[in-house]
Amino acid sequence: MSPRAFPVSVTLEMLAAGPRAIRDLVAPAPDARRRARPGPDAWSAHEIFAHLRACADVWGGHIRAILADHPARLGAGDPRAWAADRRYADAEFQDSFAVYLTDREALLALLRNLPEEGWASSALMVGSATRVERSVHWHADHIARHEEQHVVQMSRVLRAVARG
Repeated sequence: MSPRAFPVSVTLEMLAAGPRAIRDLVAPAPDARRRARPGPDAWSAHEIFAHLRACADVWGGHIRAILADHPARLGAGDPRAWAADRRYADAEFQDSFAVYLTDREALLALLRNLPEEGWASSALMVGSATRVERSVHWHADHIARHEEQHVVQMSRVLRAVARG
């Protein structure tokens, strides 16, 4: 476990809360507001969600691979390239969110039944310039924290575009 990771119970709570926060914040907004950018170089709430979905796919995939295959090494992956390749920003929010929610529920089911030693299972994550050992706990905690930060960002974006 990373020395800064939340306890497993908190990580699980955060992983469950993230989709609810996104749904409650983004779903009620009209599509034009979800897709509006508050500035020329800023992401829209919809683009932020596309990024979060890709991160959940990539990092959740790492969790599944570590638990299923016990690899010594895994490619770090690139969530931005993943989102672009799959055109997540072009997808309708409701459809994309439904897939994201199904994937999150499956990940939570896997993690909630995981024994303590499963949380410590890890692989060497290999990127273009880095090599670092990351555990299942680190990945789950990272998804939760990253999502929480971007939910705050989505809230700010939606307020900014509502003001015009």
